[in-house]
Formats: sequence, structure tokens, C-alpha cells
Amino acid sequence: MKDFMFGAMRQILRGLAPRKILLLKRVEKTYLGSKACRESRCFQGLRNNTNMTTVIEFKNVVKSFEGKSVIDGMSFSVNQGETFCVIGGSGTGKSVTLKLLLGLLPVDAGEVYFKEQLINDLDELKLNRIRQSFGMVFQGSALFDSMTVFENVAYPLYELNKYNDEEIERIVREKLAVVDLVDTEDLYPADLSGGMRKRIGVARALATDPQVILYDEPTAGLDPANVNRIDHLILNLQKRFAVTSILVTHNMESVYRVADRVALLHNKKIGYVGTLKDFQNTANVLVRQFVDGELGAE
Repeated sequence: MKDFMFGAMRQILRGLAPRKILLLKRVEKTYLGSKACRESRCFQGLRNNTNMTTVIEFKNVVKSFEGKSVIDGMSFSVNQGETFCVIGGSGTGKSVTLKLLLGLLPVDAGEVYFKEQLINDLDELKLNRIRQSFGMVFQGSALFDSMTVFENVAYPLYELNKYNDEEIERIVREKLAVVDLVDTEDLYPADLSGGMRKRIGVARALATDPQVILYDEPTAGLDPANVNRIDHLILNLQKRFAVTSILVTHNMESVYRVADRVALLHNKKIGYVGTLKDFQNTANVLVRQFVDGELGAE
């Protein structure tokens, strides 16, 4: 599983072998953004905007592994600038859905669109261009143990091969500031707490200024205080950068904090989708069973 996770990340970052990254000097703490920016009114209406542009769409998608069906007729869409939470029992295909979106796994049938472009049959070169629009926060963070924090965050920037060292240093400094982890550049993953590793994973996902961020169980294994910290970071990224986010999670507290809309994956397809308010008030049997802990893996 771990080998697949690292292989997937390398594909997202254009599938190139990592270059030797120079260790740069420790940098000064930088500006995190004003309170006015974080609470800007221009984002307050975002969560209630019903006229958003669709940026991601699945149409009747089917996926099997060795003859075992995992996804069968999945359809949903994600709007620009929203946080779309996908919930469901273990083994129901939530992480597979993210891999299908990135073209890391081929669909057996159906269609996957990004900004109205069908990605099913794109060659690897065109898929890599699409992937540059995405940032991925992997379950378990998937940091390179042999690399420093600086090197981990800088990794996708070096892979793109279009930034000089001065630009990379500036970008890494900015992204570490966003996740409130300045002055950690020289540390290694083993030196970090679980919550810090998760935030470094977010900083790396942000490095290329993606239009969409995919979160695969970003709060798994964290204590309540760090869960709360990650949730507020997700909210802050939406407010500051208007990113589109898809969040796969089991944590209902996180869903209630960050979601604009919620989709329940059940019986190999989307069994329910609605706004957070509708989700909280619905009498839908599947939703109520899942929230009450009565609906798990199939």
C-alpha cells in the first residue's frame, strides 16, 4: 500500500525521478495574512452560492479489481470553490474515487470530466498537465523520510523544472507560513508530530498553487486538538485562495465543520448528496444509519 502511495505521488508530480535538492538556509517567519483577509466578506457567501461552475463530474463510473466490483454507476459533480465531503464505510471506494479522478486508475466504464474535459482516454502527457491543477494530501502524509521538510515541500516545484532556487525558497517559505510551520525547514519527518506531518503534507500540496485540493482522510490518527487544527486549516485555505476541495473522511465532526456539500458512498455508488444543512436535517435512512454508526463497509 505504501509503495503504491509513493508511486501515485510521483505520477502526480509528472512521474520524474527526484532531483538532488539543495538544503537552503533557515528563513524568517513570514506574514500569514491579515484577519481582514481571513474573514473577507467576499468569501462569506461562497458556502451558500448555488450558481457555481461545475469543475469535476463523474457520470455512471464503473471500476472493478480482479473481477470484484468496487464502483458501479457512480455519478456526482463538484462545484468551483466548494468543499465537497465524501463519506462512507471502510472499503467502499472513497480513495479509489480520488485515484480515478487523477487518472491514476483507469475507469472500466463511464466518464470523468475536469472542467468539461473528458480525462478517461488522455495519454500520460496530457494527464500530467491535468494533474498540475490538483494538490493531493495523502492519508498518512506520505512524506519522504530521507528528505527534510524543505525538500519535501519543494519536491513538486523541482519536478516542474520551471523555478529557480530563489523562487523555490520563497514559495516554500510562503507555504510553510500558511500552515503555521515556519522554522521547520531543516527538520526531518521523524522529528515531527503526527499533526505537523499532516500540515507539511498540506504545504506540499499547496506548493504549485493548485485549483483543486484532494484530501484523503486528512485527520486520521490525530487527537481532537489536531483534528480541529486541520479542519480550520482547510477552511482557511478555502477562504484565502477560493480552492475547490474534495475531502474523503470518516470524521463526522470534520464534515460538520468544513463541508459545503456531503456525498454518502454506499452500495458502490453515491447514495445521497446534499448541502450540509440538508444533510444534517434529512430523514434519508442511509444517512441516519451512517451517522448513528449502523452503516459501515459492505
